[in-house]
Amino acid sequence: MNNECRATWEIIKKLTNNHYSHTDIRELLIDNKHLKDQQDIADAFNDYFSSIVDNINKNKVNNKKNNAKVL
Repeated sequence: MNNECRATWEIIKKLTNNHYSHTDIRELLIDNKHLKDQQDIADAFNDYFSSIVDNINKNKVNNKKNNAKVL
């Protein structure tokens, strides 16, 4: 993590009184697969969170198409 990003999060933590807590995730079930390797778990979280914007954008396009049909 670069220094600017780290500094930003430090400010956010101070402003929100949020203290760092660490929770180990030892296993994750994704698509009926048990992930136990830490890198596989990290990749699964990355895939999930990085796909959120794409899913939101797809929903916006679909909503616009549906709204255009109503008109």
